[in-house]
Amino acid sequence: MSSPTSTIHQAFQSLQGSISLEHRHTFESTGLQDVWAAIQDIQTAQRKRHSAQNLRRIEPLLEALEKYAKVIEILCNGTQYLSFIWAPIKLVLQLASNHRDIFEALLDAYAEIGNALPRFDRYSSTFKDNPEFQSVLAGIYRAILEFHQRAYKFFQRRAWHLIFLSLWKDFRARFQGIINTIEKHRDFIDKEATSVDMVEDRAARIRILDDIVERQRQALANLDDNDFKMRLLQFQSSTSWVAVDDKRQEAELARRSEMRLAGTFDWIGQVPEMKAWLRGDDSEPILWLNGKPGAGTLIGKAETLNVCYYFCNNQDDAWDNPSERVLGTIAIQLLRAHPELASLIANEFVSRGLSSSLAQLRVLVPKLLELHPHTRIVIDGIDECSKAGQKTLLKELQSTCLGPRLHCKILISSRKEPNIKTELDRKPMISLDVNDKVESDIRRYVAHEIQNLQSAFIAELEPEFFENIARLLTEKADGMFLWVKLIMKELEQCYNRRDLEECAQSLPHGLKEAYGRILDRMVAEDVPPHTQSLTIRILEWMSCSYRRLKIHEILDGVSIRTDRASLDRNTKLPRRVMDLCRPLIEDGPCNTLIFVHFSAQEYIMKVAFRHGRPFIKPEEAHLNIGFSCIAYLNTSFRLLPQHSSEEERMLWVLQGLHGLQIYANQSWYKHIQAYMDLVIAQNLKIPEYYVEQMEEILKYNKAEVSGEPTQSTAVGSSKSKQAPDRQYHSLKNFPGLSKFISSLEVFRDDLRNRDWTQKSIEAFSLEIRNSDPSWLSSTRHQYQLALEALLSPAFPSSSSVSEEELRAFRDIYGDSAFTCRYPHCERSTDGFGSRQEREKHEAQHRREYRCDAPACAYSEMGFATRPQLNRHTRKYHAHVDNGTSLRDEVRALKRRKLAEETARDQVQEQLKRQIILFRPEQMRTLPHTFTAEAKSKLEMYLRLLWEQIDKSPQDSPQHNEAKRKVFGFSKLLISKIQAQERSALQVKTLTPLIPVPPTLNNIYKVLKVSTMTSSIIPQFTFGYFLTYPRSIGR
Repeated sequence: MSSPTSTIHQAFQSLQGSISLEHRHTFESTGLQDVWAAIQDIQTAQRKRHSAQNLRRIEPLLEALEKYAKVIEILCNGTQYLSFIWAPIKLVLQLASNHRDIFEALLDAYAEIGNALPRFDRYSSTFKDNPEFQSVLAGIYRAILEFHQRAYKFFQRRAWHLIFLSLWKDFRARFQGIINTIEKHRDFIDKEATSVDMVEDRAARIRILDDIVERQRQALANLDDNDFKMRLLQFQSSTSWVAVDDKRQEAELARRSEMRLAGTFDWIGQVPEMKAWLRGDDSEPILWLNGKPGAGTLIGKAETLNVCYYFCNNQDDAWDNPSERVLGTIAIQLLRAHPELASLIANEFVSRGLSSSLAQLRVLVPKLLELHPHTRIVIDGIDECSKAGQKTLLKELQSTCLGPRLHCKILISSRKEPNIKTELDRKPMISLDVNDKVESDIRRYVAHEIQNLQSAFIAELEPEFFENIARLLTEKADGMFLWVKLIMKELEQCYNRRDLEECAQSLPHGLKEAYGRILDRMVAEDVPPHTQSLTIRILEWMSCSYRRLKIHEILDGVSIRTDRASLDRNTKLPRRVMDLCRPLIEDGPCNTLIFVHFSAQEYIMKVAFRHGRPFIKPEEAHLNIGFSCIAYLNTSFRLLPQHSSEEERMLWVLQGLHGLQIYANQSWYKHIQAYMDLVIAQNLKIPEYYVEQMEEILKYNKAEVSGEPTQSTAVGSSKSKQAPDRQYHSLKNFPGLSKFISSLEVFRDDLRNRDWTQKSIEAFSLEIRNSDPSWLSSTRHQYQLALEALLSPAFPSSSSVSEEELRAFRDIYGDSAFTCRYPHCERSTDGFGSRQEREKHEAQHRREYRCDAPACAYSEMGFATRPQLNRHTRKYHAHVDNGTSLRDEVRALKRRKLAEETARDQVQEQLKRQIILFRPEQMRTLPHTFTAEAKSKLEMYLRLLWEQIDKSPQDSPQHNEAKRKVFGFSKLLISKIQAQERSALQVKTLTPLIPVPPTLNNIYKVLKVSTMTSSIIPQFTFGYFLTYPRSIGR
């Protein structure tokens, strides 16, 4: 045990080292009278504001500390130690006095400390020179300064008033530990003062004090461990709550950063407008970086800036308002950069059951920006959003992310679209259209690409020839890197000097002409018709799908045609067919395909190509995509268990015949609606083959099969069951299909608004399948089961499935096959690479197992599983006897002996009454004929069963099965004990007193047991565990 003086000095140095120099000087000269004066000033100011709070609650603390100061003066010995008790009280009260809730929390805390302090005036004369009493004084000093040190850190955070109450909730468990420490010291003094017979037993007192210190050390270690786990849990639950998948944003940043040529755009940081944007002041909070399509953006420098970023893309952001997705991404990126923000999100949003809607993000994001000011936000490609989305997003960013206390600035990178120009024309801007620096970067980029091209013609062509090509490219690039990239792809297809010369001499002017030339080549007369059709189909899928698609989804989609409405191994397409559309497309993040630039998609969808029509016609695109989706779904009906075996389903999935399942299941009716709307608008005729597929898709309608009216039966929503059918004018000639789509949309909309905390994911998933008005959830489920089984490392190769086939299958589907089973989650379509990752992610969606200790952070955060809660409770909230004297320890020993005797009597009584409900702890009191190892194994086995009983819902299959096992195990154990007693009476064969059911006789035969000795009881129990439950209830 360290000396009292040393303890006080260490606590003083720890607090002194954590405060600023300015406050250090103030602390050194503060006394108790200054605290009283500050309280009087605070009370006067609050009365003037008509917001007075009960400051009398702090009086017991100050009075107790005043008495404490008189007693501890001898240990302080003229130092500044005492001033560091008074000064923090004065400071934190002054800082918090203008924030009612925070001030209230501090008053309550100080009142608790005051109530826990010992009555120093009673014992000061008795224990004045007692070393143990001085150790108690030092321990209390350390506890008080620890509280002040942590409180001081709270108040030193920027915008501390925003996050104080959240951090205070997390601090509550540690504060309770401080109070417990003070109370233990108080109880020690009280008990020793009244235990006259023990006053002179100094050795006992020292041992008790050491025990208090050791328990305090262990409690502190547990608190540190709990804090770490709590912060990790808060971070996980906060990222899950925001419900934004930033994986694609990170992948897109990495992809674009790799594409950037080193040395280009380094000049951007020296532009005056950019310097002003980077400065830490509040001037010019918005900067607009604009230019021609493909002129380049700032993203090359984004990875070196401390910014949040978002890359808009037309497939995710063109169909709805992107504001929620953008603000969610900003929140998640700030959280990843500053994990301590998780406390705010977890305590103020997650624990209150709020949804991560746009309304809540409008509240959250400004708080995060205020806590971490001078944040820079880069929004790239806002012109890829819809016109309405552009306007809404710009207004949302300005109203949410800009403000006098946020010190945030935003950079918008886009083309000069009219809507954007209207909003940003008066803002500072950097134009890339006419810029000498851009031209210099173009020359650098051209030189780099020409050097790569020249390496393919080593010793064949002179350097001057390539220098001339480089000059032509630089002159005609007009500041567009994308144009150079497209031309270089054409030059790479030239294999001799003449082809290179012809290509260089006929360079297109601008991007539109470059796109047009590429498309002309794709549908030239010498290109076979089926190749032209395949090219167009690929571009249709990429242009008109409702989300960014995986490569295998596009391949399966274009493989289905009107004359070939199903997939088989002979009709699947290889990945190399995607080269037909290059260089208009390129590999995107996460095994997807993307356009080389948004302007390429715009060109093929909107610019007249031939006969006054664009290259891709929306009505044909939605017709072809919709046909592929419903034709595929009509063939995937066989995935239902009533139509196929498990082996057949796994073989079909392995052959890659169901890679379109997720997208078709999700979006088929959207393409039907889009196509039918265009049919009405353009007065088109619906092909007969399309009508046939639409009629066949109705077999998925459960009501159609049962003959009952179609209605939504969304899980847990009474409103949805009564919701009227949605009317689709374009489907008026198909009333059955219209009602089917209506019920399906209502059902899926209700699922997104479900409360996820009521049931396990397995039960919820089953309820979704049962409540779905269609068979679509069931087919998706069967596909997912087969897919995950094939991706399992334990899945064996066989004569029918080779190792090469499995490896190829896993390469295609393995990166994102384990989708989240919660329908509202973005990862429900783009999953994880393993079951473990998926389970870890899903656990954050629902945490219904909550700690019973009110001060514990987990009382609101909860745990994903009951075993996690049980482990937490055993470690942090197990009852510990606070015995602080020898007398208490003796009493505790007697209580333990009495408990053991009682437990032993209970075992004997239970044997007499033949009550077969053994508990794990009773295994310790078995007769001596059982070895210690056997008792341990039996206890472990029973503990596992009882844990399963406790964590499973009442009357669930798992609960009942575990209970039956405990019943059977106990019956066998009673038989063994009784057999041993008879054996002692010279009975050598095993003859149980309780009649043995036939199933137990079978076990005897299997195990060939003629006598039961303690050495074989664990194996016998395990054998019973394997066989007996199969016969229960027969």
